[in-house]
Amino acid sequence: MGVRVGADVGGTFTKAVAIDSVTGELAGRAVVPTTHDHRDGVNWSPTPPRRR
Repeated sequence: MGVRVGADVGGTFTKAVAIDSVTGELAGRAVVPTTHDHRDGVNWSPTPPRRR
C-alpha cells in the first residue's frame, strides 16, 4: 500500500492526513497544537492516527 501524506502547519493547530494511494481512502489523521518551532508541530503527535 502506498500512502500520500499532507500536512497543514497553521497558527494554532497542525493537521495531517494520510491517504491510501490505491483506494483514495483516508488511512489516518492527526491534529496537534502548533509549537513555536513548526517542525515540532509536524513531528510530534499525542496519539497515532486512527484508521476508519
